[in-house]
Amino acid sequence: MGDSLGERSKARRRDAILTAAHELFAERGFDATSIADIAEAAEVSPRTVTLYFPSKLELAMAHFNAFVDELARTLHARPEGQGILDTVEKWLREQAASRSEFDRLRDRMLQTDPQLKGLCRGRLTEVVQDGARLLAEEQAGAPTTSPRASWRPRWRA
Repeated sequence: MGDSLGERSKARRRDAILTAAHELFAERGFDATSIADIAEAAEVSPRTVTLYFPSKLELAMAHFNAFVDELARTLHARPEGQGILDTVEKWLREQAASRSEFDRLRDRMLQTDPQLKGLCRGRLTEVVQDGARLLAEEQAGAPTTSPRASWRPRWRA
């Protein structure tokens, strides 16, 4: 059974808010952009923006957090016998092949704001460290820990 009309409408609204926010963050900078500016650009109310994203930081980090969380899930859900490095290589190739306009917009936004870029690097560092731990376990021949038990994001917007 497919998505309901209401679910599709919510997804479109969420995407419009994210796109408007990232465009404004890239053009004006994170600090110079208000929730009201984002709402106006997305053609929704400021309250609607905050219902979807309680803070500007959450708005700025939502797409990147999803990206990093997917990498972590991929590492932990890899098929039996598939190595960490092969898993990461395959995942990165898939990501490179599916880069969207939104990914390029996010990159522009991060180039204009060193603080956001630093937060993204911090999140990515967590997953890289987790992957390095899994690789060390793999190379030592130790059984890896259960998928969900070992990795939990420490930071959330």
